Amino acid sequence: MGFFACKDIQIYMGFPFHPLQRLLALTGHTTSRKIVDAVFPDFRTKNMPFDLRYRPKEGLPRELVPWLDAVTTIVKRIKKDKWSPPPVFVLNITGGEKAPRIARSEHLCGQVPDGTHRVLAYTMLGTESPEKPVPVRVLEIHPAALAAVNIATVSLRFMIDPIHTPSYIKKRFDGPVDFQLKPCA
Repeated sequence: MGFFACKDIQIYMGFPFHPLQRLLALTGHTTSRKIVDAVFPDFRTKNMPFDLRYRPKEGLPRELVPWLDAVTTIVKRIKKDKWSPPPVFVLNITGGEKAPRIARSEHLCGQVPDGTHRVLAYTMLGTESPEKPVPVRVLEIHPAALAAVNIATVSLRFMIDPIHTPSYIKKRFDGPVDFQLKPCA
């Protein structure tokens, strides 16, 4: 779980009209660590009651509150009920660092309905229980296939929001290319 807490993990934000794009607009980030820091500011404070510690900050857009409450529910189920969630699906491109820039897009979810929820929950819990194992299933994807999807997503994003597309591209494609599950140093 410590991997989630210390790595900048690109999460799946959906197509440009997906509600999670509001999270991107609100935080300015697409990585789990930075989103958690912006949206759950008290999760590192150990002497707070659970309901306050893992509560999203006040003033968030109304449509995001239920989505973020699901993250808190997952944290609670893992921490208090000892729940073992299903694996998070990881898309990993074949070719690694040699893949073209348009194929960059390490993301740890999107194949399952609550993958992104779990990634954010693991990010918070990883600071406290770094040694706890997390089930992960790695799915290999050819760089050309990922590039085609990325081109379609960027094109659609440009049509919907041309002003913010350059910053989106920078955030999405400047991260690591391949997924390697290594503990933090």
